[in-house]
Amino acid sequence: MKRMILLIGIMLVFTACTKRVETVGDSKHIDQEKGVEEWIKEGDEAKELDEKLKCYTHALDLKPDDVEIRVRLGNVYLNKKGMLDEAIVEYEKIISQKPEHFWAHNNLGIAYDKKGEWDKAISAYKKAIAVKSDIAAPYCNLGLVYKKQGKFEVAALVMRQAIAVDPQNALTHYNLGTLYAEEGLLDDAIPVFKKALSIKPGFSRARYDLGLVYGKMEMVDAAIAEFKKVIAKYPDYADVHYSIAHEYMKKERSNLAAEHFYKAGLLYLKQEKRDKALESYEALKQTKSEKYEQILYEKLYSEEKKGKK
Repeated sequence: MKRMILLIGIMLVFTACTKRVETVGDSKHIDQEKGVEEWIKEGDEAKELDEKLKCYTHALDLKPDDVEIRVRLGNVYLNKKGMLDEAIVEYEKIISQKPEHFWAHNNLGIAYDKKGEWDKAISAYKKAIAVKSDIAAPYCNLGLVYKKQGKFEVAALVMRQAIAVDPQNALTHYNLGTLYAEEGLLDDAIPVFKKALSIKPGFSRARYDLGLVYGKMEMVDAAIAEFKKVIAKYPDYADVHYSIAHEYMKKERSNLAAEHFYKAGLLYLKQEKRDKALESYEALKQTKSEKYEQILYEKLYSEEKKGKK
């Protein structure tokens, strides 16, 4: 009798343990059976590129002919350092499967552009425009490639086409403004930057570049006004502190210039841009502000000593 009770007890324990293992096994199995849409959603919501890459790869394994999953995967590669070749492979696969895929052509152009293969980038952007001529992105991208090649007139023409396609796109106006500014066409650059800012008042890069143009034209008060607006929004923008300091020097307001050269130097150090910090220090010396000069000097060379240790 005792022996029978013992056997029954052993069987009950074995059964309970078996059920527990099956439950754990089922749970694990269910997790592995995550569907395509779940992987896509998880990838879309992920913040890290590595996590996105994992999710989209799983989704593509489950649905290898899905073009939109492959676009997502290509975009991750495009933004992930050192993986431009992988991005190109994905976009070319999409194009072979769906030749009229606008974003595959456009993003293929971006990949080639980043690699410095400009002729291939130009070809890809032109194909994107041929597929869909009413989106400004490939015009902007194409214009920037021509700009890199030093083809000013062609670049300006394409950028104006981008504006015609999407006149309310602040970036298209900004790109044309920077082209004019770099070519020394300052009078032409000003209204273009202003148009970008009328569309997008918070476009601080456009406001900063407008300030630089004013500075080059010796419109000192106008330059300072624009730089102040940028600093109010982005107080840690080192380049703006450096630029406004130069404008204050033109007005012989050395105290204000010193303050901003000093701030620029500290921010450049924080950003590990030592050459720029040294440049700020040399400019600061011209203001004759011993207080700021001494503090920045100590910061500069204490950082150097730390580096040697």
